[in-house]
Amino acid sequence: MQTATTLIELDHSDDLVSVLDRLVWAREQRLLLVDSVGVLHKGTDLVRLRRLADQWRLEVGLVTADKRVRRQALALGIPAFASAETAQQSRRGWWRGRQRREQVGVWRQDELVREKRPFPPLAPPKPKTRTLLHRWLLRYAATFLFFVTVALLVVLFLYRVPRATLTLHPKSERITQSLVLTADPTLATASGQTLPAERVTAETRWQGGIPVNGVVTAEDQARLQAQGEQFMRTVALADLGAQQRPFLLPESVQLEAITQLTFSHPVGAATERLGLEMGATWQGTAVDLALATPLALAELQTAVSPGYDLQLDSLSLQPEAVQAVDETGRTTFTVTATAQSAAVLAMNEALTAVAGQPPTIAQAYLAQQLPLAEPPTLTIWPTWFGRLPYVVERMETAVVIKK
Repeated sequence: MQTATTLIELDHSDDLVSVLDRLVWAREQRLLLVDSVGVLHKGTDLVRLRRLADQWRLEVGLVTADKRVRRQALALGIPAFASAETAQQSRRGWWRGRQRREQVGVWRQDELVREKRPFPPLAPPKPKTRTLLHRWLLRYAATFLFFVTVALLVVLFLYRVPRATLTLHPKSERITQSLVLTADPTLATASGQTLPAERVTAETRWQGGIPVNGVVTAEDQARLQAQGEQFMRTVALADLGAQQRPFLLPESVQLEAITQLTFSHPVGAATERLGLEMGATWQGTAVDLALATPLALAELQTAVSPGYDLQLDSLSLQPEAVQAVDETGRTTFTVTATAQSAAVLAMNEALTAVAGQPPTIAQAYLAQQLPLAEPPTLTIWPTWFGRLPYVVERMETAVVIKK
C-alpha cells in the first residue's frame, strides 16, 4: 500500500522559518516540498530541515530543478526529485533518498553531536591557478623522469638478465708411472712401499679321469693329479675373486694342502681308464690398492709438466706381474699408475676481457689466450642478445677434460 503524499508549494514569500512552520502544522507522515523558486538553496537550510524531520518523525522530500541542491539533499538523507510527478510515482526514490551519506548534528538526549559539514558543498571550490611556467616545469620534469626510468630499466636488464655458459677443453697429458710394492699379511699399517695385506683361503674338490694304455703307470697318476690341481686352482681363483674383499693377487694363490687324493686304480693295474677324486686347500694374498694412492700420486706428480695440474679423479691403479711370493704370503708385485694432467686456465682475466663481446670475438680471444685443446663452446641466454653478459658473475664456466 502506497503512503499518501502531501504537496507543499513554496513561493517567493516563503523563507526557512515559514517552511518549517508549515511542516509542523501539516502533521502529515509524508510531505513533499516543491521548491520551484529556490527557497532552500543553502546547505544550512537543508541541515535544519533534516533536523526538524528527525525531531517530528516526518518523511520529507524535496522537488527542485537545481542538481546541486538535489545532491546535497540526498547526501543528508532527504529524498530529492526533479519533478513532483517523479516523486509521487517513485517508491524507490523515497527509499534510496532516506539513506544518509553525511552525518549532521542532531539533538539527542541533551547532547549535541557535531559531525563533519555536509558534502558536497553547494558552491564548487575555486580551482587552483597554476602559472604557465609551473606547468611547463612539471611537464619537463615528468618527461625527464620517464627517460631516466627507462634508462635505468635498460641498464638493469643488460647487467642482470643475460647469462652465458662457457665450455672449455684445456690441453691434457696422460701420465703413467710404475711402482714396485710389497703386500705383507703380517703388517697392520702401510710403511713406505709395503702395504698391509690379508691371507684368504678356499677349498676345492674335483673328480675326473683320463684314458691309459692298458696298464696304469706312475706317469699316468702324476698327469691326472696335475690336471686336477690346475682345474681346482682355476676354481679357487674364481671363488676368491668373487668374495667381497680387497684386490686378490692371482699369482699369490698357492696350494696349501691336498685334503683328498684317491685314484680308481693303483700303479700296474690293468685298465683302459684311470679315475681320480681329489680335494685341496688354497691360499692367496689380497691387498687394498687404495692404500697405494698416496704413493702413486707422489710418483705421478714428479712427471707433471709446468703449467699443468694433476687430475686426482682420473687416477687408476692396475696391478701387473708378481715378482716374488714367499711361504708367509708376502708378495712383491708391480702396479701401473695412470692419470691425466690438464693445463691451468687463468679464467678471471680472460672472462673480464671477453665480457660484453660478441661470441665469435670471445671464442677467438679465449682460444688465443688460453691453452685449449679446441675452441670453446658458448651458450648465451637469451639467444637474441648476441653477446656475452657485461658482468663476469653472469658467466658460468664448465671445464671438460677429454680422456
